[in-house]
Amino acid sequence: MQKIHSKITQLKENLHHLLHHALVASTLGLIIVIFESHGLLNWLDSASLRVAQAINPQASLPIASGPLVAERVKTILISSKAYERVFYQESPLSRRELQGLLAEIASKNPKVIAIDIDMSPGPSEAKSNHGQLELDQWLQSNSKSNTKYVLVTPFPVVDEKLMQEKYIWMKKMCEAGINFAYPHVGTSQGYALRMSPTTPSLGVIAHNKYSLKEDFFEFDPCVLVASGIDQAIFLNSLLDPALLIPTANFATMLPLTPDAIEKCLASSIHWNGEGFSSFKAISSTDVVFLGSSYDPRDTLLTTSGLQPGVIFHAATTQTLISPTKKISHSMALGFDIVLGITAGFLFSWAWSKYHRAAGDLYYANKSIFRAYFIVRAWLALNFLLLGTWLCVIFFFSAALLRAQIWASPAAMIIGVFVKALIASRQSSSQEIKKTNDRHLDTNSLKSIVVWDGILASPLLLYGTYLTFFSH
Repeated sequence: MQKIHSKITQLKENLHHLLHHALVASTLGLIIVIFESHGLLNWLDSASLRVAQAINPQASLPIASGPLVAERVKTILISSKAYERVFYQESPLSRRELQGLLAEIASKNPKVIAIDIDMSPGPSEAKSNHGQLELDQWLQSNSKSNTKYVLVTPFPVVDEKLMQEKYIWMKKMCEAGINFAYPHVGTSQGYALRMSPTTPSLGVIAHNKYSLKEDFFEFDPCVLVASGIDQAIFLNSLLDPALLIPTANFATMLPLTPDAIEKCLASSIHWNGEGFSSFKAISSTDVVFLGSSYDPRDTLLTTSGLQPGVIFHAATTQTLISPTKKISHSMALGFDIVLGITAGFLFSWAWSKYHRAAGDLYYANKSIFRAYFIVRAWLALNFLLLGTWLCVIFFFSAALLRAQIWASPAAMIIGVFVKALIASRQSSSQEIKKTNDRHLDTNSLKSIVVWDGILASPLLLYGTYLTFFSH
């Protein structure tokens, strides 16, 4: 009977510990959902994404053509050599040379030609305007072909007369059926990590203009131009379009697929101005991006290093071909609870061993050095356990990202540190209780739990609503 009673007591204690860890994990999960919904963990999400993308073995991707190389997206980069020998280091680039370059690309009949170069006219006396009329006529004529042309919005200016000229030029191009897109790329912590499928950026428009949601069409550059020059705020350098055109919502942004940039680099063509034989790789099903690799001002810091802006736009299209899916709040909460319970038991066991060893050291009469090294070994093991658990979480997120699913480990990271802290203090108090032979008042414990539940109930109810009912 005594053994049965002992087993029942042990079972009750285990059940109590399970319920305790489940309650803490679910409460943390709901609170973190609230933080995520209000954008308070965006910084941690960006840091986690940087680590997850760095874990993926991008460096092992082949640079030559192969099964991993993008077949639909190709980038033509105007090299420093071509900039010096063909365009004579002039900026803006020669319109006549650009027309010849575009004609060679168009002769391959690609599906889309997206140009990450300002094609708008400059001031009336500028030498760069030579050949502008011919280039405009060529673009208008070729816009009637099967190839879709996408240009970036003109570089913003201060002079009202020049702004009016750029507006008239852009309106003429829009009426000819040429698409326009924003060249801006959002960064987080200095890194370009995400793309917004709801923003009419160059990569999104090049993929499919009509994939945008209807409520974002009002921010399409051609729609704004059609509404008058006052609406074309992106032409005015005194205004910040990012503040006036709320097209990018962090919650709707998607991480670039782990190898999107590497694929675009592998399939890119570095044009050095010596013939066009390299353009033979372009086919009628390709989305072709044209940009530069010579201008250090048009570069972005990515997890694949410093890259030209046009490569990021091409990677955006590559991502949209097979987009990453974000895990839902309810599924993320499930992961948090399961991992939280596991971490709770693990950390509680490890910290209880440490505090028991610390108690042995306190009362040690002999072999004090042995007891000391045991305490320090358990302390080191606890920190090693914390680091290992964090690495497991990051590798888990990286594996999901490789499978086109992004589960931000931000919530789990916070949960791990909180659980480790609770376990360290909880096991300490348990060891003190055992040492002093004090018994816990179960009625007092129940009262504390009830009052904690009442005080936290509004927060937990709001978290439950955001998790299961706000979508």
